[in-house]
This record gives sequence, structure tokens and C-alpha cells, in this order.
Amino acid sequence: YRRLCSIAYEYEAGTQLENIFRSYRIWDQKKRPITSVLKRHTSKSLDRLLNYCAVIDKTLKSGQRDRAWDQFSTLLLAIAGINTDKLQIS
Repeated sequence: YRRLCSIAYEYEAGTQLENIFRSYRIWDQKKRPITSVLKRHTSKSLDRLLNYCAVIDKTLKSGQRDRAWDQFSTLLLAIAGINTDKLQIS
């Protein structure tokens, strides 16, 4: 996921996607999903999602497994491009 954030930064800076794929040695079968993510998310939103992964990790380590599943579901929806700001997850 950190690599995806780096790819997004380079893409937003104007580097051609094929050059980025070559420099990161991205396999052909991975190019399409990465391109799809880059169409749905900015580098800033990917950073927020990465930070949310850290929140989920802390929740798991604190033993709140039920809450972590809710957070994980929210993360997956956000990755899919669904606006999760209005969701109320307790």
C-alpha cells in the first residue's frame, strides 16, 4: 500500500504511468488494478487510507475485534471509491 501511495505521488507530479510501472517493476497483470485505483483516489486520499490501516492495526492490538471488523469494512468501501464520511460505525 505504501508503494501505491508513492506511485500516486509520482503520477500526480506528471510522470507517465508506463515509466512509473517500469521503475517499480509492476507486473502486467497488476497494471490495470493500479490504474483503476489511481482514477478513484488522489495521493492524499491514499495517505488517509494508509493512516486508517494504522488505526485498524491499533484497534486489533487493543483486543477490540468487533470494532476492527467494522473499520475494515469501512476501509474496503473507501478503497472501492465509496464515500464513507456519512457512515456511522460504532
